[in-house]
Amino acid sequence: MVADQALNIQVLKDALGKRGDAGSAAGSRHRDPCAAGAPLRRACRYLGIHRSLLQYRSRAAPQTALRQRLGELALAKPRWGSPRFTWRLQREGGR
Repeated sequence: MVADQALNIQVLKDALGKRGDAGSAAGSRHRDPCAAGAPLRRACRYLGIHRSLLQYRSRAAPQTALRQRLGELALAKPRWGSPRFTWRLQREGGR
């Protein structure tokens, strides 16, 4: 029981980073909690995340060109919303 608690504390420290809070680094909550030797279910339970978050692998193509263009439009026109970005991208020949 004491060993389980020590392991749980170590998993939390490793997952949360050096500062001990979730905002210490981008994506710090989603590092591999099993690297410390904890079972996946237990590590996810103590971190408060679903197992599917760590196991999910997208099958779709990343669409980097579309994302890059969307980012450029968002920087150029910060007041535009999603419908207008969609309209603009469709007009340019995107999906």
